[in-house]
Amino acid sequence: MFTEQQEEWLGEVMDKEIRSTFNVIDDPENYLQKVADRLQAQLPPSNTHYRFVIIDSPDLNSFGLVGGRIYIHRRMIAFTQNEDELATLLGHEMGHMVDHHVALRFSDFFQQMGVTSLGDRVDVLKHWKDFEDNYRKIKHRNDGQREAQEQIIADRIAMYALVRAGYDPEKGIAFADRLLETKGKTGSFWSDFTGSTNPNAKRFREMLKSERPLAHNCITKRPPEAGEFAAWQKTIIASTKSTTLAKADLPGLMRKVALQSQLRSDLSGIQFSPESTFSRRTKAAFLSLRVSRLPTCCVLTLLMPTPPDFLLTHAPWFFTTRNSGWKNGM
Repeated sequence: MFTEQQEEWLGEVMDKEIRSTFNVIDDPENYLQKVADRLQAQLPPSNTHYRFVIIDSPDLNSFGLVGGRIYIHRRMIAFTQNEDELATLLGHEMGHMVDHHVALRFSDFFQQMGVTSLGDRVDVLKHWKDFEDNYRKIKHRNDGQREAQEQIIADRIAMYALVRAGYDPEKGIAFADRLLETKGKTGSFWSDFTGSTNPNAKRFREMLKSERPLAHNCITKRPPEAGEFAAWQKTIIASTKSTTLAKADLPGLMRKVALQSQLRSDLSGIQFSPESTFSRRTKAAFLSLRVSRLPTCCVLTLLMPTPPDFLLTHAPWFFTTRNSGWKNGM
């Protein structure tokens, strides 16, 4: 349903809402863009303008929307060990764009609302607003199976662009193995037959199949890395500068407390005691605040330099947590 131009218009609308929700970290010297440009040169020609945004979040995540809009969480940057691994990550998200995975999903969503075609920027914005108003009525069809196939396709595109751009595919494979926590396991005939193969193991298996050697004249010579990645990564991790500051609307907020370490979102639980105190424990931090009154049901947000977006649901003397989830990412 979408043309590339209409995808860009929709991406602009989504980007504004993302930037109003998350803090965005400045990318010194457009490092992500430079790596992506090397990869894009190896992909089929298109009118997609890739734009990369670093989200100030401790979640190990990355995702793409439409119109070339790709978002990398700061913790994911801390997780990568070299430029080859970073290129694998970017190539994967670009792979989703090449095959228009998100645009195809929104085509289905809009069709469920009775939309058969799209017009100019104003028309795209109108239907986006209609989608937001009717989101709970939209059906997500075959999401699990569809997403698994999309991930494999994005991995294949990433591996192809990675090798042609002169990056080391072995480092890309090592990155995927570490991120997916597969420990080199790919399943077997019998685990497939019995349905016990871990989905990530199947995905890793397909990624290994994509690691095919190319003729030397098909590979672009890449300039040697002279410490640029390590310096850039260190700058991103330590950065306290935000190009956009998400507005927090928290009625009744008494104070904000910065927790260390910034790049951890591990939350084991929040427990209330009869003395009206609660404690927050992570692997790296402990926080205790005084609470004067508690409603029967409420939602609490803990503010950190890199807020994790937890949903805390009230139960007697306990709050359980749910993370925001990982869509479309590596």
